[in-house]
Amino acid sequence: MNEKNSIEILAGGIAHDINNILGVLITYPSLILAKLPKDSAPYKYVEKMSRSVEELSKLSQNLAQVYRENSCILTTVDMDEMIQQLKSNWDDYVQIDLNAKNAKFLGNFERVSTLIDNFIKNLEDGIQPSERLKITSQVLNVEKTETPYAIIPKKEYIVLEIHSCAFIEEEHLPRVFEPFYIKKVLRRYRDGFAHALLAISIRNIAGYLNALNRDKETIYQIYLPLSGRK
Repeated sequence: MNEKNSIEILAGGIAHDINNILGVLITYPSLILAKLPKDSAPYKYVEKMSRSVEELSKLSQNLAQVYRENSCILTTVDMDEMIQQLKSNWDDYVQIDLNAKNAKFLGNFERVSTLIDNFIKNLEDGIQPSERLKITSQVLNVEKTETPYAIIPKKEYIVLEIHSCAFIEEEHLPRVFEPFYIKKVLRRYRDGFAHALLAISIRNIAGYLNALNRDKETIYQIYLPLSGRK
């Protein structure tokens, strides 16, 4: 068993143990809140405790997802079709411009779509109500490219770009995919693991990530090797 597999199994075991404890921690605050006046001090204390438990539950789910990475069955996935299906989850705060028609990558539809959905919803936390995220897709022949996160080999890729007005300063960009960095250091997003989990998952299907600043936007790029077109 290699080090990577050991870490994934450890993450799964920790998530399982946390979930066993969370059952009680989630249930009882809800029962207590139902019996307390909403304007009372105890209600506010228990409500705060309940929100903290919800955050712990999210962390447990993220750990479990790390463990499940290697158990996913890979198939060919149509990128534009996947984004179109996710569109209804994002209301009006996401603008979509897709140009990778019929382009497919090798991955797990449910897994990748869930990760991108969570990533987009987490990015929403960093923008103003009047601002929008933008998602674009295209197929590109990419020359060998070195980024702060990886060396991207020369190949044909589906490139998904996610544009955010929540500008991240250049000195922080090399670390945005580290676990909890954006939450603890930048203090912008509720889920400090969404960026890191996306990075782990994209690497596991032979993809690459990049983040750069352009025209007062921070752009997250996902490179997935093209596996075919209809």
